[in-house]
Amino acid sequence: AIAVTLAIPLALAPAASAHGAHHNAGVDVRAGYYTQWSVYSGFTPKSVVDNGDASHLNEIQYAFINVAPNTAVAGNPIECSSADSWADWQTPYYDASNSVNGQNDTGVLHGNFNQLIELKKKVPNIKVVASLGGCTWADGCADAALTKQSRQHLVQSCVDMLVEGRHFFPGTDAEA
Repeated sequence: AIAVTLAIPLALAPAASAHGAHHNAGVDVRAGYYTQWSVYSGFTPKSVVDNGDASHLNEIQYAFINVAPNTAVAGNPIECSSADSWADWQTPYYDASNSVNGQNDTGVLHGNFNQLIELKKKVPNIKVVASLGGCTWADGCADAALTKQSRQHLVQSCVDMLVEGRHFFPGTDAEA
């Protein structure tokens, strides 16, 4: 399977150029995956702080973002999409004891995305990147890579969802 990694700016991580800079500067990358579905087992982004991992990592790879045809758009272009919107941005952290900042989620963005933003605020040296595809959601990667236009469309859809906050609430103009 093809796994593609895309830096997520917007509070989750610095710009992609800064992400590359720590690799070029000879800084060791100490990365760990945080899987989207971990929230269902009770392992939250706060757990990364509580168990001490946050102090040892400088990169968290959020696994996984789906890469698939968007059947709602003419031509079914390959786009970034959430494979589990409940885990990504809808799961409310009502119990402040499992929230990174110790407070209940407020606003429109909840779930792992919001908690990773809070983790980034608490531990600013951690870069959060999105792992696209994985073994089950990588089917669209090869088609997305075929042309310059398809690559640009995939990247723009990832930016729209992960950086600009679009697509969080399909059918509305709401953004995080």
